[in-house]
Amino acid sequence: MNFWKILLIIVLVLIVGLLITAGVIFLGIYPTNLRPDLSKIKPLENKVEVLSADKENGVFNIAKMNPDGSFSKDFKIIGFTDLHFDGLNGRIQDTYKWLCYNIEKEKPDMVIILGDTALCWGNRGRAKEVAEIMKAYGVYWSLVLGNHEGESHFELSRKGFMKLMSSYDNCLAAVSIDGVNGYGNHIVNIMASENEVLQSIYFMDSGDDTHYKYIKPSQVEWYERTLKETLQKDPDAKSMVFMHIPLYKLREANEKVDKGELEFLWGERGESVKSARSDETDSFLFQKAKELGSTQLFGFGHDHLNYFAVEYEGIILMYNQAAGYSCYDKYSTSKKRDPNVTEDVRIQGCTVYNIQADGSVKVESRLNRDAKQ
Repeated sequence: MNFWKILLIIVLVLIVGLLITAGVIFLGIYPTNLRPDLSKIKPLENKVEVLSADKENGVFNIAKMNPDGSFSKDFKIIGFTDLHFDGLNGRIQDTYKWLCYNIEKEKPDMVIILGDTALCWGNRGRAKEVAEIMKAYGVYWSLVLGNHEGESHFELSRKGFMKLMSSYDNCLAAVSIDGVNGYGNHIVNIMASENEVLQSIYFMDSGDDTHYKYIKPSQVEWYERTLKETLQKDPDAKSMVFMHIPLYKLREANEKVDKGELEFLWGERGESVKSARSDETDSFLFQKAKELGSTQLFGFGHDHLNYFAVEYEGIILMYNQAAGYSCYDKYSTSKKRDPNVTEDVRIQGCTVYNIQADGSVKVESRLNRDAKQ
């Protein structure tokens, strides 16, 4: 074989390689759409009213109203995390199907999404699809950023992601608060009367994927200051905090479970706790929660194989049920060890938070595999 033939073969191989690479990049930038048929979504009966919305300071006051115009003292929230609406994985249709199924079955007063919602190089289109689904249901919803949002340099940054989502009228979220680190920190106060808080819900940005970050001092100060303001008006007000990456305190609690010093309240552990890598300011947030005595629960996402809860120093630390089918899950990780494993092992689902009249919260995990369709 002469020189020119060898050169031609090399050039052809390079061209084919470049075409394949370009195709992969193109599909990543312009991912296959969910293409939800919004005309088939029936709006939920909405009994919730927004009493006030201060997006600049990230404070929303809402209330569920009875037919006679009085304030209702029960409230249902359904939580999803790690939906992972990715670009190249066909399982996103399963995620979409179960997202809709669970919303329609539970008929919540509010939906919350705890991060890693829409990822891929074309995350703008994917994020809009999720927001349009929520808009079609007519339900109020809120969210926090996960560690993956904003990792694309082609479209939405973390700030852009929150700006897009919060532009929808039924999305209760703020882009940023002056002097507070991160994007998407905000508070939703569920009111039991004009002056009584049934539940104050904090949404906090736990950081991006450059490394496992942690809650910053400015966020702790914001939490302390605003919660004190609430407690001055209503000393009995209860609260919850939601973020994506677990606090380091959950890692500590998990270690105590291994030592037999604590027990899980419910659920199961399928992997290690991937929290911030050191105590940093996480401990200050947890310590402030203990001191103020209002926050009864911290809810997290991030670790797809975990859906357990533990009470640690008087506060519940728990995982919301992971919902995505296009990311690593119990089936994909189990199959590596056992090629005969069936999809019955999957633990995708959602978590339901029923807030009671006294401000206490009844938490229930819903596994899709247990649903009867």
